[in-house]
Amino acid sequence: MEPKLVAAKIVEIRQETPTVKSFFLDTGSTLYRFLPGQWVDLHLDVGGRIEIGGYSPTSSPLQHGLVELAVRRAYRNPASRYLYERARPGEQVAISEGQGEFVYRCNLSRSTVLIGGGIGLTPLMSMIRFARQACPDNKVHLLYSIREPSEFLYRKELTELAKEWPSFKLWTTVTGANHDHWQGPVGRIDRDILLQQELDPLALFYLCGPPSLANTMTVALSELGVPTDRIRFDPWSI
Repeated sequence: MEPKLVAAKIVEIRQETPTVKSFFLDTGSTLYRFLPGQWVDLHLDVGGRIEIGGYSPTSSPLQHGLVELAVRRAYRNPASRYLYERARPGEQVAISEGQGEFVYRCNLSRSTVLIGGGIGLTPLMSMIRFARQACPDNKVHLLYSIREPSEFLYRKELTELAKEWPSFKLWTTVTGANHDHWQGPVGRIDRDILLQQELDPLALFYLCGPPSLANTMTVALSELGVPTDRIRFDPWSI
């Protein structure tokens, strides 16, 4: 069964990092559904041809009437290239309802660990925003890997959440050679890092990022005694 398509309008575009823009879509009074962590198909008219791009909303499903997407600059994907280079506020688009089983629900676990790399933060961001609103007493721990400090997506919001929300913990590392003006950890997330974080082995783990991250983290978590059925990964990352 094909997912339902909903008409929407781009109402705001915001530059988040040198390579990522946020797009705010107004779905009006239409009842629009997705769950935190799911992905959607965005249908765009590009020169008379319909191009489709798959993206994970970063907004909470509780933010009714407005859907936020973070899109990285891309040259090969026609939809992403058009969005990043040519899309303007006021344009009409069509967006599918949420798809996929990579989903956060408050009652699945009282403790959740999110491990993301780069643009893989997008579905995790939706989970964080939703948990903050719907179940703020649930523990949420984000381990985030970025290539360079300038690519720290939603840096201000996440940093403030870590200060204001007692149940939320943030740990970020820079993996590239360019980490000037960065005072935090450097290097890739590995087994030793996971040990240092003293993660709850009974937590529910969500992984999203490059294939190497998903594969490495799955092996490392299993070696640390995390049951396989407690590890979930976004299919877009493999």
